[in-house]
Amino acid sequence: MAHELSFKNGQAEAIYSGQRTDVWHRLGRYFGDKIISIADLRRVVGIPVEKVPVRYSVPVSGGTDTVEKVSTKAFLTLRTDTGAELASVGPDYTVVQHDTALVEAVEPIVEHGFGTIDAAGLLRGGVGGWTLLRWNLDAMDSVVREVYRDEIQAYGLCLSWHDGTSANSYANVGVRAVCKNTIDMGMASATLRTKIRHTKSAPVRQFAAAQETFGRVIAHHVEMAEKYRKLQALQLDLQMWKDLVQKVAVPDPREEKGWDPKSPRAELVVERFKEKANRVYKLMVSGTGSDGQKTGWNAYNGLVESLDHDTTLWRGRTDENRVLSLTDGPLAHIRTAVFNGLVAAA
Repeated sequence: MAHELSFKNGQAEAIYSGQRTDVWHRLGRYFGDKIISIADLRRVVGIPVEKVPVRYSVPVSGGTDTVEKVSTKAFLTLRTDTGAELASVGPDYTVVQHDTALVEAVEPIVEHGFGTIDAAGLLRGGVGGWTLLRWNLDAMDSVVREVYRDEIQAYGLCLSWHDGTSANSYANVGVRAVCKNTIDMGMASATLRTKIRHTKSAPVRQFAAAQETFGRVIAHHVEMAEKYRKLQALQLDLQMWKDLVQKVAVPDPREEKGWDPKSPRAELVVERFKEKANRVYKLMVSGTGSDGQKTGWNAYNGLVESLDHDTTLWRGRTDENRVLSLTDGPLAHIRTAVFNGLVAAA
């Protein structure tokens, strides 16, 4: 299943704050408005994992007996509280406990009030784990509080793996990660990402990597808030909207090189263009959260709302293809290009 959550004794090994309806799969323990503590986090993700060598039998020369040998090249990661085999790893692989990567690394951030634990859990029987931090806007610069309040939520995502191939990582994300599917969506468009490979120095480097990454994340949000505020002050007339939004996101096919107005599908293509452009323009002044002003901020959000929800206008070959396009594909590139163009104009 897309969520890939781990289960123990029939219960999903995951915790969430907020409303139950916010988590589409409805699995795991819900805290509602209660704060998730470091102790709560540790009880879920702090499972013990060991690296153990593979044992094998070989026949004794000249007889029918066998002798057991211990491999020096093949190892397994083993979840010792359940005895579950997690993955095959190499001799150079160093175990970094989920507790180190997902609990100890975020503890100072939570204790100093910079963020709260929004969600956390284990994946694939404990092979993977995550902690999602919701940043405390009250602890950030005034410009972040002013611009983000009630409109933008910022998250810090911590990932830890025992699969032998994936690095642990810390990143700034804009997607609420509540399962493997939403983790992938968040990481596809993540910024300020730091990766820690499972080498001998990894356990020591985890803490420093988390602090460095999330320190930069806080500074990053100050910078982004300044850009958002500039977009809120940028007034757009119709020509500016066409130049900065429509021509980038919804180019007029009649202005493209090689356009053939006599093509059998020409009329349909033009009508489709008009429908899409009119929809994006309308959402600028009437979209979710819009105050009705023709600003750079409302124009950008109107485009994003259309990209996210108007599935008939922005089709993908499949639903999965469309999701990928929104996170790290053509639709994501359109969103980024329009944002950068508006910021430059502001």
